[in-house]
Amino acid sequence: MELNQILYEMAANYKASHNTSISIHLSLTEKLFVVLFARVVVKINRRNVLIIVLFVFFGSTYVVFFLLQQNTEKEVRQSLLFEQEQDQKQAARFIGLNTESDLKMIKATLYGLANSETVQTSPLTSNSTEMLMQQSYAQIDSTIDRLFLINKTGIIVTNIVPPGEDKFLGSNLSKRADWVRETMLTEKPVFSNGYVGLDGKYRVGMTMPIVNSTTNDFEGLFGVLVPVNQFFEHYGNVYDVNSEYLTAYDSNGTLLVTPLAELLGTNVFGNAVQEFVDGNSIYNRIFENAIVKGVPDNGIYDIPAGQFLNTAYPIKIDDKLIYAVAMITPTNSIYSDVNKTIQSSVLETTVVLIAITVAVVFLSILIFSWHNEMKREVLRRTLDLEEANKRLGLLNEQLTAADRAKEEFIAMVSHELRTPLQPIKAFAGMLKKPKFLGDINQKQEKALDSILRNIDALETLVSDVLDVFRIERNKLKLVMVSTRVKEMVNSTVSEFKEVIRSQYSEKDIQLDSDLRIDPKLEILCDPQRIGQVFSNLVKNSIDFVPPKNGRIVVRAEEMIKTMEIDNKNISNLNKTNEKDNEREYNEREIVFTVEDNGPGFPPDKIDLLFRKFYQIDTSIKRKHGGTGLGLVICKGIVESHGGKIWIDKKYSNGASLKFTLPIDKVEEKEKNNT
Repeated sequence: MELNQILYEMAANYKASHNTSISIHLSLTEKLFVVLFARVVVKINRRNVLIIVLFVFFGSTYVVFFLLQQNTEKEVRQSLLFEQEQDQKQAARFIGLNTESDLKMIKATLYGLANSETVQTSPLTSNSTEMLMQQSYAQIDSTIDRLFLINKTGIIVTNIVPPGEDKFLGSNLSKRADWVRETMLTEKPVFSNGYVGLDGKYRVGMTMPIVNSTTNDFEGLFGVLVPVNQFFEHYGNVYDVNSEYLTAYDSNGTLLVTPLAELLGTNVFGNAVQEFVDGNSIYNRIFENAIVKGVPDNGIYDIPAGQFLNTAYPIKIDDKLIYAVAMITPTNSIYSDVNKTIQSSVLETTVVLIAITVAVVFLSILIFSWHNEMKREVLRRTLDLEEANKRLGLLNEQLTAADRAKEEFIAMVSHELRTPLQPIKAFAGMLKKPKFLGDINQKQEKALDSILRNIDALETLVSDVLDVFRIERNKLKLVMVSTRVKEMVNSTVSEFKEVIRSQYSEKDIQLDSDLRIDPKLEILCDPQRIGQVFSNLVKNSIDFVPPKNGRIVVRAEEMIKTMEIDNKNISNLNKTNEKDNEREYNEREIVFTVEDNGPGFPPDKIDLLFRKFYQIDTSIKRKHGGTGLGLVICKGIVESHGGKIWIDKKYSNGASLKFTLPIDKVEEKEKNNT
């Protein structure tokens, strides 16, 4: 009865409002549905409608926000990927051009040897020829590990090798090396493809024929061996596949350098590599262009190991393709840092939006009029976010352009300056030796000394600019090894004593070491980079000490630094383990000091000395040269080791510069470094 009564009441209301009649003929199920719907409609009042509208509105806002957020993330990733692609193109070009420059330097050195007066007029087995080879080896030993001389029958008669290694004198190299046979047959220089030496290292070789300038007879050849892994690790990462890394290939497409040990020595188009890349067409196109056609190429591809950005660059000598290099970057390493920032930003924004939503819903139940105002506020915030994204996009484009200009400048400096300097330096050095062109007069010798001195200055300038560039981009590469402090300091002092005797003979300078440490104390550091710090500091002292009674001291002493902890942390320490906790907050470190009895630094200039290109004396007639980058480089190297560098303001008898290096357990840090 109740159901029929409700239906008839609804029909009567409809009839009264619409001036029509309704007949009710429904089944029991249909009547039940109508009753339930009617009761729901009756219970939905204006307040509930407002809440539903608010929930729908804010739900839509969340959807819009997350869509905008995803779009922003996509744009940021695309921007980062584009920036990395441009940087990688410049890096690959930089490495390719510098590799060409280094190989041309080796070729020029071998050419100078083969055509020198000593080699042309003396027997190949003479002492003078071996001495000349020793001098040439010293000039290029950073890129090669063997310089050998073969007679016209293919027998090794002289071999300059690192200490302790076999010279293989008397061996017939022509029977084992096709590139040596090729030189003997064609009497032309040859760059070899890669091969595995007896020690398991991959190497490439280069030969230069010795042709008698009078009879045009083939007398033998000079050759070098270049360990490719050691050669290319100066240019970038060749060990870690989880970040941007470097690979190299010979003209046959054989992998000479790669962090993937299982692919070393395989052909880029062979089964092993093709199985690894799943036959990816973009990958094959890149290396076909670089290795077969000799043109640079780059691209992004997906393989089972992940997504990678690859940039390949050919290496040519005299327009002949001999090798190729490739920079490869896993794209997930590009996004790793920005993902953390985006996730943190999304979480913070989501929490804020949830808080705002709860507050707005609560207030809307009480005050209906706030609804429209909050809607306008959300829209305004959305527009502000879009405007901010546009501004960030413009700023990102400007930063990208600035970085690209900096990369292009560095590539120009390193290539356009270094390339012509190497042959100039090599031939200027040859001109000074009577063996090549006979005796020269004093004025000629002075001119050649000036040329060599200025070439060294330019090379130092290029090296300093590159070091500062790497430091600023946090790309300074450190090779951390266990190093004995005593030997490192004494080596520096001995080296500069020789420099003082040869280059500053007009000065009366006393250089001493003061070691206040355990003679067997070792630290984990990059000895080459720390040697560079010592070199810059000692050179500065040599320039500024008085010409008579000049004094320079290089000191090393061990210190224990107590770390600062606040009172809250101290109160929380377990008193039963007080001694153990106390040891945890102490650090051992080495304090190195280079002090002299020169004029010192003006007190008002000390805080400015670690700025780039800063000079105390900026006048045209200033007595001492320099780029103003030495202390900046020292600061970058020391801080990369976890130390600090400063000028001792309390020292009043000249200048005193100090820097620290931490002392940790060598075994543990070497394990972490590995």
